[in-house]
Order: sequence, then C-alpha cells, then structure tokens
Amino acid sequence: MGVPTNFKAILLATFVAFGGFLFGYDIGVISGCLIMDDFVDRFGEADSSGTFILSPSRQSIITSLLSAGTFVGALAQAFTSDRFGRRGSILIWSAVFTAGTAIQTATVRSLVQITIGRFIAGLGVGAMSAIVPLYNGETAPKAMRGMLLVLYQLQIIIGIFISYIIDLGTHTIKGSASWRIPVGLQMLWGLILLSGIFFLPESPRHLLGTGKEDEARRVVAELNSLPEDDPVVLETIEELEYGIRAENEGGKATWLECFSERNKLWKRTLNGMMLQFIQQLNGQNFYYYYGDTFFRSAGTK
Repeated sequence: MGVPTNFKAILLATFVAFGGFLFGYDIGVISGCLIMDDFVDRFGEADSSGTFILSPSRQSIITSLLSAGTFVGALAQAFTSDRFGRRGSILIWSAVFTAGTAIQTATVRSLVQITIGRFIAGLGVGAMSAIVPLYNGETAPKAMRGMLLVLYQLQIIIGIFISYIIDLGTHTIKGSASWRIPVGLQMLWGLILLSGIFFLPESPRHLLGTGKEDEARRVVAELNSLPEDDPVVLETIEELEYGIRAENEGGKATWLECFSERNKLWKRTLNGMMLQFIQQLNGQNFYYYYGDTFFRSAGTK
C-alpha cells in the first residue's frame, strides 16, 4: 500500500476556490465605484442645483441586481452540474460571469446596461458559490475536506480586500478609467478561472455516477499520487460507489423532499437556511456595498 500525498488535491482545491475570489471582488468593487465622480456623472441624475448624484434608488438597483443574479444562478447550477458535470458547469458559469463583467465595462451611460451586466455576473458567481464547494468536497481527501472547503470563504474575503485596494488606487484617475479599470479587471479574473479549468479533472463522484469507473479511478489515483491499483485508491472508489448506491436506493428526490418529514429532512434544511439568514442579518453586506458611501457621508476623506 502506497502513502498518499495530497499536494495535487490541495493545489486543485486552492485554484478552484478562486471562484470565491470572483464573488468577493464583485461584491466589493461596486462600493468604491458608487462614490467615483465619473461613475456618478454617468449613472446618476441631476438634483435641483444641477449637480449629479446617485440617488438611493439608483444605488440600490445597481447593487441589488448582483444579489438577484446570485439567487437565480445558485438554483440553476443544480441542473448544469448534473448534466454537464462539476468541471463543465464551472466552465459555463465562469463564462457567464466574464460576459457580465464585459457588459458592465462597456457601458457608457446606460443604467439599464450596467444593471443587466451586474445581474448576469451575479448568475455566474451565484452558481459558483454552490458548485465550487461541491467540487472541492468531492475531490478533496477525507482528512482534509473541511480545511479545503474553507478556502472558498477565505477567497471571498481576499477578493473583497483586493477590490478595495484597487478602488483606492484608481479613484483619483480622471475619466471613466477610474471605475472601468477595477470593474474590467473582473474579466481577467474570469479568464484565469476559465483557462485553468481545462487542466482540472472531473469530480470522481460524478464520473462514477455516470458509469465512468475507469476514469474515476484514474482521477483518484492522480489526486493521491498513487497507482490506480493501490488499495487506497480502490477503497476510495468503493466508498464513493457505496454512497451513490445508497442515494439511488432512496429513489429520485424532488425539491420538496428537502422539506419532507422523512428522517426529519425539513429540520436539516431549516437549520442550514437559518444559519445563512443569521449570517446575512448581521449587517456585513451594508459595509461591503455601501461602506465607502457611508464613510464619505460621515466626512471621511
């Protein structure tokens, strides 16, 4: 029996978690744009004195359309991840995100265009917020699964932090470059994930679920740096097959199954939902989206 090494699995999980960076960057970058003079002149409206301002309604529509997109994308990925695989689904939604950022960057003065771009980008990051942890969970070694799943959340925070730094560096630039540079950089982040996904393997669990046992064995062996006939590889494949059989024996599940009385599934679903609700209700998103506007209103330069 060989000794498995997890370097490849860690490298894979770290790169795929870059999807979280896209999410965090997209959340944070708009905060600085909302107070940039050129952005306000293009997408704001004139007040009684003739000065252009971004009214609360315009601010909210620009920021909230991303969240609306993430809601739809998180649901839609359930269909693409099963049909096209985890790897293929990440590829699709990375392309959607990149298209959305391209639409935003190309906007001249149309509020509708930039909000549509935000919505489309939200579709991509919302889908990846579900697919990336799923992919990492299915490819990570058991002993490191929890740690590698946390990488996604870490990348979100790094993305927010980097977006603030870039906004700080460009806000004094005259003209549209002040906001086009930080917004347009998202296309680069999307292309990095798009190009890298071609070199990553499919989830071994998905491969087994679609009858591709030989390929699944090869992926598990590669991630553990072991030969395909090693006992560790064979044991991992057996565990995955057992889990798939157990799921199949339960019959085809529907969305309503999440709220059924069987095994108190509704309690598990409600518990997960409440954890997410409470995390959002602590008010952190106010600072992510409107932090710059708030501190500017308070007189901070």
